[in-house]
Amino acid sequence: MSLVLLVVFTSLAAYRLWRLLAVDELPPLMWARFKLIGVIERRHGAYWAAGVKCPWCSGSWVAVGTVAVVWHYLSLPLPALWFAAVSVVVGALAQWLDD
Repeated sequence: MSLVLLVVFTSLAAYRLWRLLAVDELPPLMWARFKLIGVIERRHGAYWAAGVKCPWCSGSWVAVGTVAVVWHYLSLPLPALWFAAVSVVVGALAQWLDD
């Protein structure tokens, strides 16, 4: 597989995973998200809890996990740049598609 296609697929997978975790309304995921938001609010305040639904905040953490999994199974050149690229794509797609 070419590196361009791998970047595209990794970015799309990270975006979809972020959307599942932060936006979609599947009952088990909503329950877990509300619990997580409640814990963060109690410990750090509402400002930090709002970051769970932010594609630029939590999307970057999802990008870290997605790139780590791809890096584990495939040899990625410069994984830090992959993280940055996938993180930007997740945030940009969320801002573009979810508005």
